[in-house]
Amino acid sequence: IWARDSSLPAPAIARHTKASGALRKLAKKAFRTSSDYQAIQKDFRKEGKKGPWDQFEFDSLQMNLVTGSSETLLRISAAVGGCGYFGAELSQLYRVSKDNTLTRIASEEYELDSIDTAVDFDGDGDLDFVVSGEGWDYALVKQDSQLRELMRNPVSVYMCRC
Repeated sequence: IWARDSSLPAPAIARHTKASGALRKLAKKAFRTSSDYQAIQKDFRKEGKKGPWDQFEFDSLQMNLVTGSSETLLRISAAVGGCGYFGAELSQLYRVSKDNTLTRIASEEYELDSIDTAVDFDGDGDLDFVVSGEGWDYALVKQDSQLRELMRNPVSVYMCRC
């Protein structure tokens, strides 16, 4: 939930859709060849597991496009296991060009479990986010290919993920 002064012009709210086809294939390759992914894959192999870690137990890859008036972003994430056996989570955010070139936006410090709202809050042409995760809520703004936390609204969760 967010609000802004009624004297300001209406903000441009982004559309959320599923990634498919060639873009999905490109994103999957970028995700799996990233150093973050490969570090988890190395740990997965050390435990004697085979195949990609994001396919452990089930296909956990999720890809969502967030399209604003001047840009399209792609969020890709995977989460598997936990509670006494192999477990891993990874989320990445990419800018998608008109020719489907992917440029990763540095976001390792934020778990991008869910982009709840994507809006150009300040009218600068860049999408700003309200992102929620397990046990917390974030308000984030994208700026010059970086994510910067503007506000944190903690929510206590007292349970195991399993």
